[in-house]
Amino acid sequence: MRRRVVFASVTLGLVAPVAYAQSSGILTDIVSTYERASADWIQHSADITRNLFAALVALELAVTLVAALLRFIGGSAGVGKLSAALLQKIIYIGLFWVFITSFNLWVPKIILSFDHAGATISGTVGLQPSLVLDRGVYLCTLLLYSVGRLGALNSLAVIPESFLVYLSALGLLVCFALIAARLVEALVKSYLILGGAVWFLGFAPFRLTAPLAENYLVTVVRVGVQIFVQYLLIAVGQAVTVEWMTSLTNYTPDQGFRLPLTILGGAIVYAWLVIKVPSDLAYSLTAPSGFLRLREALAADV
Repeated sequence: MRRRVVFASVTLGLVAPVAYAQSSGILTDIVSTYERASADWIQHSADITRNLFAALVALELAVTLVAALLRFIGGSAGVGKLSAALLQKIIYIGLFWVFITSFNLWVPKIILSFDHAGATISGTVGLQPSLVLDRGVYLCTLLLYSVGRLGALNSLAVIPESFLVYLSALGLLVCFALIAARLVEALVKSYLILGGAVWFLGFAPFRLTAPLAENYLVTVVRVGVQIFVQYLLIAVGQAVTVEWMTSLTNYTPDQGFRLPLTILGGAIVYAWLVIKVPSDLAYSLTAPSGFLRLREALAADV
């Protein structure tokens, strides 16, 4: 979504005109493109997933019947025990068949629930990478403008400070670009999981490929957790950057270089939190544990 961002007035004795900048929306366009594509992927992968599922069901039943026959001949399993194992297998296979045939009714809602919870708790409308990038561009512009306000002669008198201001401006832009890239990654990953990777559920019926389906479900929850945590981090970070903007409004390099370097340090920490914390926390909460025990259920007593 394209939004008009009104830049705050920057003064030095006299009040400068208020600058207006049109948000590029380039990152939002990238995310929207993947969102539209994911809907097509779901439609195209439906038949492939069902065909794969049916083929692996036939393979699993063939393996089951051979294993059951060998165990029955060997006397290591009776009819009752084999029937119970077969019933358990059918229940698991049927459950995943329901997952596949009603995919649109439940898998997207898993991620959407995390998205809604993050938006509600953080008090934000949604993850908008373009606005995060625009915030970094604005901070960078404030620092560059602070050097330009000095004039040519004064700029020569504070060359070391000016150089550090330019370096801080570039660093701020890079930090916010990395933050925005992390948000794009999480959103695009959610669309890839919902659209392009749904066919992994088709691997569920066969004991050797069942972990792929189980890990797919874990990944869906993991991506949802990442989005939820990023909502909280971005909400707090955006409030902090408002204070940075206020501090830089009347700053000039002849005041020293402590302020821009301090803000650059804060931006680095902010970027580190957004890049590192969501993935680490999501992995900690969803570390592979085989919680469905699908492979064990398919191979149990057979």
